[in-house]
Amino acid sequence: MAFDNSAYRADEDKVARSISEMWKASCYRLPRFYSLSHTLVENKKPICFLDVRIRKFPHNQFPTVMLPLSKILRGVEIQNATGIPFVLAVQFSDGVWYCRPGDMLMDSLTNVHIDNRNKTAKPGVMQEIEPQVMVRISDLIGVS
Repeated sequence: MAFDNSAYRADEDKVARSISEMWKASCYRLPRFYSLSHTLVENKKPICFLDVRIRKFPHNQFPTVMLPLSKILRGVEIQNATGIPFVLAVQFSDGVWYCRPGDMLMDSLTNVHIDNRNKTAKPGVMQEIEPQVMVRISDLIGVS
């Protein structure tokens, strides 16, 4: 991944820990093959599977936030298989917001499209081009 480096993972961990503290749960990083970043646990049982995204702009700068379709699909797949909620958290420059994509109506997940997330990538490089989903900011819940 273009943005999956140690600094980005440290930022993800910080957000996941803040959510786990708010929900009074332990926080563990998941192995890469889960395709999600964390799980929150109470009494040795997962209470949610969590993926964290980092954005460097305020939450209200745009009406939607662009998120990888693969993350949404994987999280919903895990939620449907286990019954354990999938939570998607986004750290914006002005705070953390989250949603539960598996519980959202499909019209909340709008405008699936292909985007070159790394504008310097060569055209046709498949690792840099992936389907994205636009999630409405109004469907996110702010973390206090």
